[in-house]
Parts: sequence; structure tokens; C-alpha cells
Amino acid sequence: SVTLKKHRVQVFRAVVCKTTSPLKTMSDSDIPYLPSHWSKRLDPTKIVDAHFKLLREQSELVIERLKPEIVQYGQSDSNELVYYWFTPSDSGGNAKSPLFVFIHGGYWQTPELTARMCCHMADTFVNNGLHFASLGYDCVPAVSIEDTVRLVETGLRACLERARSDGLSGVYVAGHSAGGHLAVTAGACVHWPGELAGLIKGVLPISGVFDLMPLVKTSVNHPLGMNTARAAALSPMRGLQQQLLASPVRAPILAIVGALESPEFTRQSRELCDLLRRHGRQADVNIVPERDHFDIIELLADPADPLSQRILAFIRSGGVIDSADDS
Repeated sequence: SVTLKKHRVQVFRAVVCKTTSPLKTMSDSDIPYLPSHWSKRLDPTKIVDAHFKLLREQSELVIERLKPEIVQYGQSDSNELVYYWFTPSDSGGNAKSPLFVFIHGGYWQTPELTARMCCHMADTFVNNGLHFASLGYDCVPAVSIEDTVRLVETGLRACLERARSDGLSGVYVAGHSAGGHLAVTAGACVHWPGELAGLIKGVLPISGVFDLMPLVKTSVNHPLGMNTARAAALSPMRGLQQQLLASPVRAPILAIVGALESPEFTRQSRELCDLLRRHGRQADVNIVPERDHFDIIELLADPADPLSQRILAFIRSGGVIDSADDS
């Protein structure tokens, strides 16, 4: 219902903004996972609303101008089981160019944050000869977090199968925050069939969370209801570790995090990449100067932004990790 959705948004803002809300108490364990607490640009009580407003307004302008194809990949009352598909602005010679798939965040529990709101960055990719897809999914409380993971896998499969059918040269799977977790679970932990696995050329979690165990005792978990067993089972660093290491997807993982974020996001990205490198996989961390948890994706709308340029270079190289990473 509309009332329930409004309540969920209020709960989410309480978690990331540390404001008065249905969540009555905040503990010290919450602080590392409150992105707005670490941003210096705006008051913590205002930054999420400002972030949503910017994404929504920019995305609507991009959608109106570029008119993406909106493709349904599943049935849901939310109408969120869709992806927004943008083709390169210069199709001549780029019809088979790679696809960049983006998965939004929201701590697996934010109906207000949608795939439509993350079309703001499409210009950066289509104007550089790439396909772009913003992938939606259902979240808690409409479904469980485990269901969310499965839905993203289904949506990514639809994108991969379309990329194969269209003869695209590769797929790069990215996501922000909880979407970074979903990009790794769907893009690097699933035992995709050989041809689909080979299409994935890179995975780019941005400000991701890969060990969900520390969240169990935080307010983030109040809506999710995870116990330690569920949190471990959902974590690429724990219960999904063997699937991650045994996956036929051998694509490099470039973990991206803002220098102005909580150190916990940096730690989790470093530990994921350390694990992968110990097992012979290509993985590195890219720390982006002067970026917090919010503007790190807001500025992907600008093709000249340093992170936009780094991601484009990663794609053009076919997913090569270089010495500029692991900073």
C-alpha cells in the first residue's frame, strides 16, 4: 500500500540519515553503515532527499531525450522487474559494443529508489558508443532479501541473453551500495552457463557491502530481519565465498569507493579484492578522491568526471586492471 511504502521510506531515511523515526534508537554499531553521517557536503538529515531529487530530475530529462526501451523481465505488483535499455547514440560501428548494466542501491529496502532514477548516467555510456541498462528489482518488505538476490539474477540473465542475441561484445555489471553487493552476487557468484559467463567482462561494485554480518546488529537490519546464518549465507565473503571462487565468470573485479565514505566501505572493498587476489583472480580497489557515498554516482552523469573516465577506460581495455587502481 501507499501507506506502507511511505513507512518504508521513512525507515530507510532513519537508517541512512540518523533522524528521528520509527527506529527509536541508534547504536555505535550503526555509525559505520550510515552513509549520510560521513558526508560533509550537506546536513545528514537533508542529503538523502537531495540525492533522490537530483537523480530523479536528471533521469527524467535523460529518459525524455533518449527514450529508452523499458523491458519487463518478470511479473510484480511493483512494476519494478524491468530494465531501461539505452542504445549507443552513434550506432554506426557500435551496434555490437559492450553493455554496462547498473544496479541501484537502497540497503535492499527502499522502494523510492528505482531503476528509473538511475538513468541519469546513461549519457556517459551511450555517448561513448556503449549500451546502457538500468536494472530494477523488488525489495524488502515486498520480498525477502534472498528473493531480491534471485530477482537481480533473473534480471541480469535477461540482459545477458539479450546481449548474446544482439551479438554484443561484452557485459560489465556494476552496482552501488547494496547494488554493489547485488552486482557481485549476480555477476560473479552465479554459475552462469559458459556462453553467458564468457560475456561478463568485468564487475564494478561501487561502495559495496560484501560481508553482511556486521549489519545484523545495526538498525539497517531492522527491516531486513537477518540473523547471523542468513547474513553469512548472503555474503560473498562468507557463505557465497566458494561460489565466488568457483564461478565460471573469471572477469576482473574493480571495487570502487569514495575517499570521503565510512572506512568500513573501504575495508570491505579491500578485503574482497584481497580474497580474490589470493586465489589468483584479478581484482583491485579504486579509491576516488573527494567523493562521498552519494556524489560518487551522481557525478557519473558527467562523462568528464574522473570516475566516469576510469570506468570507460576499464571497459575500453576489455577489463584490464592497471597500476592506477589499488590506491
